[in-house]
Amino acid sequence: MRKVIFSRTELHKFLLLGDSGNYIIDKINPSIRAIKRKEMLSIFCTLRIKKRTTSVKLGEFPENDLEEIYAKFKIARNISSNGNNPNFYLNQVRHAIEKEEFDSIENFSIEDLVKIFLNHKRYSQKYEYDFTNCLKKNFGKKFYQPLKKLSRIDFKNNAESLHRDSKFGALKNFIYKTNILFLYFLKNDQFKEQHILKDILSIIPDIRLRYLNLKNEPTKQNNITKLIKILKNLDEKQLSKIEIFIKKINRQA
Repeated sequence: MRKVIFSRTELHKFLLLGDSGNYIIDKINPSIRAIKRKEMLSIFCTLRIKKRTTSVKLGEFPENDLEEIYAKFKIARNISSNGNNPNFYLNQVRHAIEKEEFDSIENFSIEDLVKIFLNHKRYSQKYEYDFTNCLKKNFGKKFYQPLKKLSRIDFKNNAESLHRDSKFGALKNFIYKTNILFLYFLKNDQFKEQHILKDILSIIPDIRLRYLNLKNEPTKQNNITKLIKILKNLDEKQLSKIEIFIKKINRQA
């Protein structure tokens, strides 16, 4: 084991003269090492994620040049610094490239988008679970299917179903989480063909206005909560009078 400044010359020299299974360490970035295989060098880095470490494969030299390897290292380091495992995100990208689908976000499922999104943010385990579970439950089968199979009608029907069942809190969470997820990828210039994201996002304001405006049931629930607080401070005589008044109103209704 020895430390050298990684360069094309040094790596070619080690590839030619090094023994299989041995490795060298990058003097500038000591977490990066090159392991000698039969006809190439496997480049890995070791990164700390919270209280544990993981190894990330950065490429194979000379098939991957140093510029590409260091770019991947920078991405992996940024992901791990947020407490996330970079292997998942990089595997997602590699899988998409192999299928020649990386330029089209519509070939990813909502499940893929959620995992990539959460890997780029610093969230608690509880938040990640709640975020994933909310979208999985409310998108149903569409959660696992390519995004191109999702339409604005599907999203609208899901929202209407929650409203019909008076699940206003669930509806609010569903709209909120869908909005921030789709906006994240809409702002990411790395992905093309984003018209489905735009289509869903375009109807969210209308759904909010229609189902979550200040005149609907959530406000009624808030009023009930306020009344309960007031009633708790009344004596039996006052409560009795209110009970008679409520019964009178119900008879008139």
